[in-house]
Amino acid sequence: MDKNGYRYVIVADDFGMTDASNRAVKRAVGAGVLDHVSLMLKRPASEEAVEIAQAWTEVTVGLHIDVEDIFGLTDEFWLGGHDPRAKKQFEDSRLVDEVLEASRAEIERFIGLGFPPTFLNSHNHVHFIPQVFFRFAELAAEYGFSSVRFSPIDPLFTHSDIPMPQTQLDRMKECLAGLQLSYTDGYFVTIFRFFPPDLIPGTTEIVVHPRQGTGDVYELDLVKLLAWGAYYRSVECVETAL
Repeated sequence: MDKNGYRYVIVADDFGMTDASNRAVKRAVGAGVLDHVSLMLKRPASEEAVEIAQAWTEVTVGLHIDVEDIFGLTDEFWLGGHDPRAKKQFEDSRLVDEVLEASRAEIERFIGLGFPPTFLNSHNHVHFIPQVFFRFAELAAEYGFSSVRFSPIDPLFTHSDIPMPQTQLDRMKECLAGLQLSYTDGYFVTIFRFFPPDLIPGTTEIVVHPRQGTGDVYELDLVKLLAWGAYYRSVECVETAL
């Protein structure tokens, strides 16, 4: 930590989702501007991503659990749109149990592939849904993970279908502390920002979703990643490990 108390970690999510995401992450790692990735295990390009990740020696690989489809909600919901089924789905204990069982299966597969339990998060932040969060954190601790993503300022969680009062956030933090799981002090998704976000004292997680060869908004994340990695190395802050 530098004299002002600033740390940061840049994490590339969705590694394994597509060939385009694999190309972008591999390029960024090769350029020396990325050393944390969230690996998906059930997508079309996951097998290739696993092979790439297994060859790395200086990259921290976390698990990006992919279970949002179990709730049967629309893509628009996960992008912040209202879905009238959401409240009922999240309160269905059978679906919550299914989410946790599927999460356990992915964790066991991840570890079985030879990856150490480093950090754990989920696609579209399913783990942050209150009915899922506490048991998800217990799973992380059970398998020896050191960190769970804590993302209260992500745009999804201003969502009317997922109430997130401060009392709920405090309970979540207490849960993580009790399980000796770490989390970052700040959180930013770069899709919604063009210039590098300002860091706050403590550790900030900067999440990118890079693609290469797609021509869409996610390809901009590769451009930002290549530029931001150099920028943060030039200012008075240091990288940290999740």
